[in-house]
Amino acid sequence: MTIVAHPRLALSAPVRATVPEHVEMLDTETLAEFVDAGGDARPCQHKDPEDYFPLIGSKPAKPESKRYIEEQVRARQLCQDCPVLVECRELALRTRGGRHGVWGGTSEWERVNIRTARLAETRAAKAAA
Repeated sequence: MTIVAHPRLALSAPVRATVPEHVEMLDTETLAEFVDAGGDARPCQHKDPEDYFPLIGSKPAKPESKRYIEEQVRARQLCQDCPVLVECRELALRTRGGRHGVWGGTSEWERVNIRTARLAETRAAKAAA
């Protein structure tokens, strides 16, 4: 199993690239409904959406900047206790709606790397078959 962690965010809990079984069996539409059903229990429902998109002024912050890292850490903390964290992350991975910002406690960088790791695992499995 591949584990992906942003090299500059020093996360205490890296993200697993594999899909939890209870999420894997859901199609994308059902998954979206499940995340929406989290309703008011989701921390993002009570926060400013901009809290999840690290910015400097009107431009996206550079990933190596101190402010970007601070904002990423803050956004991840908002996600930490979400009851649909894993499902939200998977929805962001499956759709392009979660291309930017923090979704399911992951950065854009991590989601790209999770997709890449999954693709490599799929290719390796096909080659071994």
